[in-house]
Amino acid sequence: MRIAFGCDHAGFPHKGTIVDALEADGHHVLDVGTFSDEPVDYPDFARAAADAVRKKFVEMGVLVCGSGVGASIAANKFRGIRAALVHDEFTARQSRSDDDANVICLGAREISAARAVALIREFLATPFSNEERHVRRLAKIAELESGLPQSVERPSRPKVATPAAAPPSVPKPKAPAAPVAPPAPAEVAAAPRPQVVVPRPAVKAPPVAAPAAAARTVAGVTGPRPRPGADARQAPPAPPARESSLEEIARVAAASMGEPEDAAEPEHVITLDEAFRVDPTTLAPAQGALNQLDAMEFGERLWVKDASLWSNEAGMQAAIKNRLGWLTSPTLMREYAADLKTFATEVRRLGYSNILLLGMGGSRLAPEVMHRTLGSKMGFPDLAVLDSTDPAAVKNTLARLQLSRTLFVVSSKSGTTAEVTALYKFFRAQVDAGKPPKPGQSFAAITDPGSPLEKLAREAGFRRTFLNHPSIGGRFSALSFFGLVPAALIGVDIDKLLERAGAMVSACADSVPVRENPAFTLAALLAGFALKGRDKVTFVLSEKIAAFGTWLEQLLAESTGKDGKGLVPVDHEPLGLPSAYGNDRVFVALTLAGDTPDPALDALDVAGHPVYRLTLKDPYDLGAEFFRWELATAAMGALLGVNPFDEPNVAQAKETTQTMLATFKKSKRLPDWPVDREQDGILLLANQGTKPASVTDGLGQFLGQAKPGDYLALLAYLTPDHETTEALQSLRSLIRDRLHIATTVGYGPQYLHSTGQLHKGGPNTLLAIQLTGDDKEDVAIPGEGYGFSALKAAQAIGDLETLRNANRRVIRLHLGGRVPAAIEKLVGMVGRALKQ
Repeated sequence: MRIAFGCDHAGFPHKGTIVDALEADGHHVLDVGTFSDEPVDYPDFARAAADAVRKKFVEMGVLVCGSGVGASIAANKFRGIRAALVHDEFTARQSRSDDDANVICLGAREISAARAVALIREFLATPFSNEERHVRRLAKIAELESGLPQSVERPSRPKVATPAAAPPSVPKPKAPAAPVAPPAPAEVAAAPRPQVVVPRPAVKAPPVAAPAAAARTVAGVTGPRPRPGADARQAPPAPPARESSLEEIARVAAASMGEPEDAAEPEHVITLDEAFRVDPTTLAPAQGALNQLDAMEFGERLWVKDASLWSNEAGMQAAIKNRLGWLTSPTLMREYAADLKTFATEVRRLGYSNILLLGMGGSRLAPEVMHRTLGSKMGFPDLAVLDSTDPAAVKNTLARLQLSRTLFVVSSKSGTTAEVTALYKFFRAQVDAGKPPKPGQSFAAITDPGSPLEKLAREAGFRRTFLNHPSIGGRFSALSFFGLVPAALIGVDIDKLLERAGAMVSACADSVPVRENPAFTLAALLAGFALKGRDKVTFVLSEKIAAFGTWLEQLLAESTGKDGKGLVPVDHEPLGLPSAYGNDRVFVALTLAGDTPDPALDALDVAGHPVYRLTLKDPYDLGAEFFRWELATAAMGALLGVNPFDEPNVAQAKETTQTMLATFKKSKRLPDWPVDREQDGILLLANQGTKPASVTDGLGQFLGQAKPGDYLALLAYLTPDHETTEALQSLRSLIRDRLHIATTVGYGPQYLHSTGQLHKGGPNTLLAIQLTGDDKEDVAIPGEGYGFSALKAAQAIGDLETLRNANRRVIRLHLGGRVPAAIEKLVGMVGRALKQ
């Protein structure tokens, strides 16, 4: 049986005994908190458990507070909940047999934990009698409930992402003997060919807007309809040959409509009426994956944390079960919203004008997304994020701060992240140098209970330490303290963000059919096409929410990139002509309502590439998207056959880096690859034994290995600034257009905590070019015997060695002089190398 367990601080001492006993009896327990004996409010956890029962995530609920009375009162405020206060065997049996109670409430201050277990077992073992008198009385209770005001209950299928109304839920059949295969998509009736609008260069016409009624809606999320005249079950046509161009596609489409060609004025833009766009979720790869999710009863098993969805190995199942706390985070974090706002008010009152977040990977990505998307509210501090060991980046950050008015937020799940530790030591020394009376008060921490960072924060007198629940993994932590503490400090409306997330939770309830579940639809699309070779997930985002792509990149890469499998997320790659792409792409467009979608997407649609479109009502819909993509990623893991909650290859580069630093401490030198050739200030280090005639020749040999389905990663251990980023974008676009392969760009060491797992553990389709440069000066790390320059260099060579040991194709280019100018030279070399 699936059971939700909730308690407050008074019930917490009984929690372990009760949950262990229920699981030993073979039940699946959904733990909705609380997770410590710190004082909390019992209505919050009664609501969470009642929600789980009401929405059929579980069949029964167990609530434990001090007396049991408060929990039963709170739970009974929800329609369909019949919470019974039980204190002996008689009430345990009668509440089930006569009243069909679905939640048992117990008082931890009234009975022992062993006694509570016995009463719960009696309660669960007793069936409802179904006698006419009891059925009649329950019907009258239902009539009483129907008179309750609507505000008592949250809608079970709220709107998500767009103003369009969501379709009603279809009741799920009860426990069929065998999975029932869903009906195949209906044939789409023949219709006229799609209209192709080809504006001329002189007057660029806007895209044709489809009426709202023409849009397909899934859980309130607007998506495209199948193109009339197409068989929705057929795989998409192959993209045109590489020698084709957008102009040729437009010309052919216009000719098929009987429109004359105009050779003097070439066509440039294809704009499809929305009704003629292909919905890739209706195509065979996605439909097959939806069938698979349905057959494995993924939704029902997920919500009771059935780890066998991802592994049959007992040890791995135990680890997975302890990484599923994000499922209930949108509900549980509402309890802390008021406290977060109080802390933010305190920080403002103390006059802090800057927040500097020191974190890597999942500890910094969600806060950065929210800052770049929602911004700092007027009167609140500004947020800066430092996730680099580049000495110039560290110095530049320090120069922008007024230390006495800066609150440093040290964020690390493990509390041992090397980069975060080094950055803390540096900035703590800077604060101490000003000799404030209580230097520790300039720091706050976010970490897991029992971590070294928690101990450090306590001993160093940090202003505040937020202990996140350990069952929430880093990349799944956007809606936990790791994401919400920095967001609250800059004035983000936490209640609104969590409300949007809660709406998505309801839209993804296990009572929602698989084909109406917005997360499962997304998962089936991406995993289904990946299994058919389209594993390069290319994001196209509205400018306002562009930072969200970086968060998505880590989530997909680190969760799926292992065991030789995985999705390759492609973020911030400029859109090109259809002829630039191979047959390995799926495009996902996330657009804010009111923004005009990039018309190049329609050209890709016409060329046969899957294009999936999602519309966000406003930036606060990021709350919903955080949860949608987390849930979808969990489902993708099951479909691809990988554990999405571990990162088995990440530690390899860390260990190699530590070995390099140990060598540096002894000899003051780092081991490195030999230089093969130098050309115009650029050094080539390929470490392949044979040396090319020049750097250009070496680049040609390396890039000449590219074949369809490969991708190129530019791994830049350089100072992350705008000019360098623009130069890297030019380089990746050239390589994409010449080789027709996907390209990614990552700054080191940032990418080690994002795409690094994919590079080493994912499919062996990677070509990596590591880029390094000269640091003008180093910045010492207090107490370490080396500086940030040495740390960055050790990380670079450590990753280089790890990639080569994993049999990945990788070279290193060292850029002399001014980096943006050197990259421009590199663009010229690549252009000449690939000219043929």
